[in-house]
Amino acid sequence: VGCLFLANCHSLKRKNKTATITLLLVMAVIGITSVSPWDPSKMSFGAFFRGAVLLPKNARSREYRQSVLTRKKVIFHREGVAATVTVKETPDGELSLYSNGRHESSTGGGEAQQKMLAHLPLLLHPAPREVFQIGLAGGMTPHAASLHSVETLDCAELSPGVVEATRLFGSGK
Repeated sequence: VGCLFLANCHSLKRKNKTATITLLLVMAVIGITSVSPWDPSKMSFGAFFRGAVLLPKNARSREYRQSVLTRKKVIFHREGVAATVTVKETPDGELSLYSNGRHESSTGGGEAQQKMLAHLPLLLHPAPREVFQIGLAGGMTPHAASLHSVETLDCAELSPGVVEATRLFGSGK
């Protein structure tokens, strides 16, 4: 935009215009090529959801923030139209799935709630035949539903990244 403005500016001499436009273009190329890639761990941190919880007032140091970000290793990261999907792993092997920075599923705690989302309605219904779930997350809820004698089990997921990431959560799910 600046180059177009300078090209149409009549108060500058032709020599000055050419030099200024060339300098702006060189600076733009240097700026674009020197930008480091975004850190998936920081981009999926989800500070806008729970920043105050993860960064308490008494621990706002740079070292603390870095320890929170590096506690889990990013093992999967996909950016898509519907969501940015990240899977992180703790040193003890716990997996956590994040969609747009929001925690969706994990293998370390919370599995009971994810499974009960399928078991409760299917146990309360007198004769369940069909199951339709919106959102795959870690795949634990549809897996739990598959343990019941239902005729059809369908799951709709908007993000292909979530489907791909779910494969990391174990076979049979």
